Amino acid sequence: MMKAGQTSIFPAAASLVVRQSARVTEILVLAGAVRADAGSQVWSLGTGQWMRMGDGMPPRSGTLSADEMYRRTAWSRDTLELRTETLAEAVAILNLYNHRRIVVHGAALSAQRLVGVFRLSDPSAFVRAVCSILGAEHVESPDKIDIF
Repeated sequence: MMKAGQTSIFPAAASLVVRQSARVTEILVLAGAVRADAGSQVWSLGTGQWMRMGDGMPPRSGTLSADEMYRRTAWSRDTLELRTETLAEAVAILNLYNHRRIVVHGAALSAQRLVGVFRLSDPSAFVRAVCSILGAEHVESPDKIDIF
C-alpha cells in the first residue's frame, strides 16, 4: 500500500506514476492494476487509466490513448514534449527534474503557449530556444535561470 494525501493506493503488480502537489493527487497506471481508496469512494484502474482528485473538485478518471500515454511518460526518455502548454506549465515540469531552477517574470510571458520537444535535462537549451521564439531575455546564474 502507498499513501498519497488522503488516498490509499493498492498496486497489484503494477507500474504507476503518482504525482502529488499540495492540492492535487494524480495517478497514472502504466501497466497492471491499481485500486485507489479515497475514503468514501474506491476506484479500480488498469493500464492506461488515470485518476485526478483534489483542488476542491470531484475526482475524475479516464483512459489515455497510446499516443497520449507515450507523451505523458516522455520524462522517462529525458524528453519534454509540449503541445500548447504554457511557459509556466513547461517550467514547472522542468523544475521537477533539475536542480537549476527556471523563474519566469511576468504573467503575460508565463501564459505564452509552446509547442516542441526538448531535452528535460538541459534547461539552458530550453530557455535559449524559448527566448528566441518568444523574443524574451534571460539571465543565467549557477542556481537559476531568470526569463524576462
